[in-house]
Amino acid sequence: MQKLMNVIKAGWPDQRSNVSQCIQQFFDFRDTLSYYNGIVGIGEAVVIPMSLRDVLNRKITKRGQFLFHDLPFLHVARSLQESL
Repeated sequence: MQKLMNVIKAGWPDQRSNVSQCIQQFFDFRDTLSYYNGIVGIGEAVVIPMSLRDVLNRKITKRGQFLFHDLPFLHVARSLQESL
């Protein structure tokens, strides 16, 4: 995720082959990616790191629903979206 954030901030190379293998999956979406305060977005969606997906899935399964305040970074993302 750190490499992705760095490339978003610095700018994308013109060719996919010049991008680290671990973030090439995002190359086709590079024009829609944004970064703000540790949050990576694709259009209006938030990128959830693989390391947090299990936490998110457990919270959804446990409660049958997901509340934004369960994960602080999603709450921040939602607040940002509402302010735009």
